[in-house]
Amino acid sequence: MATSSWRSLASILHKPLSQRRNVKSPKRICPRQQRRLWLEPLEDRLAPATLTVNITADAVNPSDGTLSLRDAISAINAGNSNGLTTGEKNQVSGTYGTNDTIQFALATGSVISPT
Repeated sequence: MATSSWRSLASILHKPLSQRRNVKSPKRICPRQQRRLWLEPLEDRLAPATLTVNITADAVNPSDGTLSLRDAISAINAGNSNGLTTGEKNQVSGTYGTNDTIQFALATGSVISPT
């Protein structure tokens, strides 16, 4: 009986809509009942630190707010700004991590001569 019911349904579905009569469509489930919502945790999204070197000298005045290349390298190696003065910390943006960057804001033609 199940086979004959299936075949009769198949033969009805093959007919054009104009020739179908008294055919009930299958009961549809409300879309709200089919969906399950969940939250997916994302990885941390912290911006890497960017340190701006703005002086060519190696020895700097701690009160003038300049950051030397040596201080920038030391801060990145340490992974924090603990060894920097308040003025030097103003030249750091972001959070220390694995993709930290040292950028230069020097006058054109400036040369850094490490000692």
